[in-house]
Amino acid sequence: MSQLSDVRYNCASRAVIESHSDLSKAHVLAERYYHSHVGRELSMGEVHDLASLVAQVGKKHSSENPIQK
Repeated sequence: MSQLSDVRYNCASRAVIESHSDLSKAHVLAERYYHSHVGRELSMGEVHDLASLVAQVGKKHSSENPIQK
């Protein structure tokens, strides 16, 4: 994985945890965290990558922590 791919994954993971697996909130948080890290507007590819990662991490997180909400 590239360094920015690692950053995107970390942003998605942090967002899912902090949003308590609410994927709508997690997506917004992930974009904010990533924007803060890179210091520029996100490309459509980056937004798409973050959305995919949030869904992937959210699914993994909910299967590992079934008693949520």
